[in-house]
Amino acid sequence: MSATMMGTTTGTAPDSSRGIGATAATGQAGPEGSGETALAGVGAVLRLDLIVLRRRGPLLLLPLALAPFIAMDVLAGRLQTTVMAGVALGLCAQYAQGAVESAHHMERLYGALPLRRSELVGARWVEGVALALLSGLVCVPAAALTGDWGGLMAGLLVICLSAALGLPLFLCLAPERALWVWGLCLGAGAGALYGGTPLLAGPVAEVLREPVPAVLAALACPALLGASLVVALRWYGRQDH
Repeated sequence: MSATMMGTTTGTAPDSSRGIGATAATGQAGPEGSGETALAGVGAVLRLDLIVLRRRGPLLLLPLALAPFIAMDVLAGRLQTTVMAGVALGLCAQYAQGAVESAHHMERLYGALPLRRSELVGARWVEGVALALLSGLVCVPAAALTGDWGGLMAGLLVICLSAALGLPLFLCLAPERALWVWGLCLGAGAGALYGGTPLLAGPVAEVLREPVPAVLAALACPALLGASLVVALRWYGRQDH
């Protein structure tokens, strides 16, 4: 979401400690009540986002295009295009969400709802994790058919990096600017990963034996997504301050 979209309908700066529209829910004050309120807020945002994404009907057809990409990887004997399709699926969903919000000024709706900033960030993080899991699950059969398990580990890292970058960028920047920054950061990260792996394959293989590389890749994915959540919470919380 753009930084210019954080204001409320009253024109006053929101209070990140209370809520997006400075109207925090006034339910139960205990920890259990706060947890239930937070979950309800996250669920409300998820339902709104599903409604928004339905306005982008062709977006829902993207998963159907994954079959040709898997076939291309099987013919090439290498997992590559399926990873690109998974990254594109997450990017299109995040960009479409930001574009619709910007075009329809949905910040006014968010400002009128008793939502905390952390609840909106949490909902977007859940969506990013779901997209990353969906893309990763699609890559697993492709890796099994090609036998490229090393490519699967690298592909999962790229998919998680894409989702991790998209959360704070498309939440806090205008969609067009977020797209540019996302492309630069993902290009640098993927280039370092795919370019540095062949150079380090020999020395790393001598030091790290299987399944250590797979374990490191498995730990890197949640680390990226967790860091993305922390950055988004802090960055989005400082908007309009």
